[in-house]
Amino acid sequence: MSGLLRILAIVAVGAALGGCSALGLDFSAMKPQQPAMAASDSSAASVAGDAGAREDESSEALKAPLPERAVPLVNLGRRAWGSGNFMLAASAFKSAMKLAPDHPLPALSLARVLYDSGHYLDAAERYEYVLRLDPENARAWQMRGMSYLRAGRFADARSSLERALALREDARIYNALGVVADSEGDRGLAQAYYRLGLQVAPDWRMLKSNLGLSLALSGRPQEALALLAPLAEEAAASVRDRQNYALALAMAGMREQALAVARADLPADRARAAIHRYEGMARRLASLQ
Repeated sequence: MSGLLRILAIVAVGAALGGCSALGLDFSAMKPQQPAMAASDSSAASVAGDAGAREDESSEALKAPLPERAVPLVNLGRRAWGSGNFMLAASAFKSAMKLAPDHPLPALSLARVLYDSGHYLDAAERYEYVLRLDPENARAWQMRGMSYLRAGRFADARSSLERALALREDARIYNALGVVADSEGDRGLAQAYYRLGLQVAPDWRMLKSNLGLSLALSGRPQEALALLAPLAEEAAASVRDRQNYALALAMAGMREQALAVARADLPADRARAAIHRYEGMARRLASLQ
């Protein structure tokens, strides 16, 4: 990847990974209760793999009885986790792990708490522990990949997500692999993954939005507009849908339309700054073609 392409790729993921105000990939679908990126500034691809999804119910290791002495601690951890007390939940699950070191449930629960509280590398380490006990747990592979993705370790994320996909086809995994590829600047591969995800979940807005954003960032704004315009115009459209649409309009040279869309959610000065950035990205992409 050339130096300029690498810079564009880093800019494109900065907001999601660091919370800065730049164009970036958003991970809010992983944590529905807390947006990972303020809607104040930009377009965002989204990643699903959220902590609200069920664990791998096919796991035989998880079906094994939990030692009775660990049950009260797991229940305490779940109650604390449900109320948002991550510190107490983590403490309870750690204690349960000591009492049931060979059962994956306490470690899996701790990994989820760490993930929800933003300790992504610690979460990945706990998922690794789970996978030593339960190596065919597709959900643990998926969430290990999501943890590494949140931490910006794309190669580790990709290998875990590929293993998850080998165990279970899931649109969320295709979507996450697409974001990994976009994060590394491989737009073609990212778009292939998004399209595979849409074969599994053809009506999923997130995948359509991600594909549209990736097309815009690869210098194909007209194709992006065909996907993003309907999303942005629906009653259920989010701020992110509209800002993605504004980006595609700006990159297609439709400045006034882009400004009008951006101003629906941003103050005038920030809308102008965002469109200026998008136009600059379009010029840089054009110079590379």
